[in-house]
Amino acid sequence: MVKHVSFASWNEWRFIHRNFINFWDAIVLGSNDGNNFKVDIENVRDALAIVQTWNWRGAKIPSAVEISAQIITIFLRICLNPEKDYLNQDEGVLRLSLSNVVIRGVNSTCDELQEGAYAQSIAILAVKAGLPR
Repeated sequence: MVKHVSFASWNEWRFIHRNFINFWDAIVLGSNDGNNFKVDIENVRDALAIVQTWNWRGAKIPSAVEISAQIITIFLRICLNPEKDYLNQDEGVLRLSLSNVVIRGVNSTCDELQEGAYAQSIAILAVKAGLPR
């Protein structure tokens, strides 16, 4: 049985994984100062473009990849466009965008845990999944 996946090759998948992980490490660990490694923003943008292409094709994208791509897009918009002053002008829009992505992430994690004839609340499923409150 052939399984259809969104990526063209394992190299494409690894490219996206590597660049998303490097970006998260740089944001969380603050390691984009040249001491450990430097994030290549162009590679991150290329990875985002590949995920966007999958989306345009109507491919089933793993929710973790899609949500990561959306959060990284928002972070890049904030960090790389200081002349647009996103933090002051559109703080409400940015908060709404980020909260929407986080809610989608929680819901997609919890949806996988739904079982049986009756749906359980997201709060109960989130605890089962080990998500923080």
